Amino acid sequence: RLPWLALNLLLALVVAFVIEHQTGVISQEPVLAALMPVVALLGGNGGNQSLAVMIRSLASDDVPSAQVPGILLRQLGVGVLNGTVLGILAGVVCWLLIDFGPFDTNSDVLTVSLVVAISAFTVLLIGAVVGGGVLPRAYRPRMAGHSRWRGDGIAAGRAIARSALVALVVDP
Repeated sequence: RLPWLALNLLLALVVAFVIEHQTGVISQEPVLAALMPVVALLGGNGGNQSLAVMIRSLASDDVPSAQVPGILLRQLGVGVLNGTVLGILAGVVCWLLIDFGPFDTNSDVLTVSLVVAISAFTVLLIGAVVGGGVLPRAYRPRMAGHSRWRGDGIAAGRAIARSALVALVVDP
């Protein structure tokens, strides 16, 4: 697991680099810094849930190659549904926290709430498609002549690496 944790550290530094280059926006609207982890966690969890479902299906050989386009469309639908529901919820909660509570904004409450809602929708959509469709198929390890996943450390390592790659895609 150590190599994948090291990869995760490098990916976290990429995210930090992206955030550092947005300090102008964040200094104008500090509430966005407080809400960034909310959006990132939604995307990461949504992507990893889709990834877990696909890895289970691939491990039990429930997904023939001919069904991949349908799976991608289903994951897209899951991302749209989850993104819509949770995006609206995140936007409403953001609105309430600014309007009635502990958060403050220098901009219009509606604008900040829409940014949070659209961001949550986007990361959930990307996480579902990448985590549940693209990554599992791109890194499907096989033994020669067998359709089942290998039980060795290489296959397990690749499964662990997928969650780090989901984080890279949805966190920035």
